[in-house]
Amino acid sequence: MHTLIVYNSKYGATEKCVKLMRKELTGEVTEVNVRDEKAPDPDHFDRVLIGSNIHAGSINKKIRSYCMRSTDSLIQRPVGLFVCCLAPEESAQDYFGKNFPAVLVEHAKTTGVLGGALYFEKMNFFERFLLKKVSGTTTSFENIDEERIREFVQSFEA
Repeated sequence: MHTLIVYNSKYGATEKCVKLMRKELTGEVTEVNVRDEKAPDPDHFDRVLIGSNIHAGSINKKIRSYCMRSTDSLIQRPVGLFVCCLAPEESAQDYFGKNFPAVLVEHAKTTGVLGGALYFEKMNFFERFLLKKVSGTTTSFENIDEERIREFVQSFEA
């Protein structure tokens, strides 16, 4: 079983989730951060996990584009969708319907909201300024849910 994980990670929280996910997955795993490289054709893989960080309520545009152009191929194999964000899981569930093609969300074997992080030290001045204004927070913190990641992978592999 060869699994492709296509994701976007700007500051590293989504990448950390992918590394934890990879430890739980069986078989061969290929991971591609679309920030650094082009995502391969899903036809070469048995199953696909797709995830993104959330900024201002939206997934990364490269992830959105990949899903749009690959939908026909993706619905031919098991797919899991995940997002990494700081929003509570109940409200973050809305991100799937608003950001991924409806047919892909309906087809997905599982979806997951895996937590998120704020890494102020990795942000530029403007990003730090805006985030401080919006959140009132001035320190980095991490809220990645390892148990939720395990449950997401178990659901995907079942």
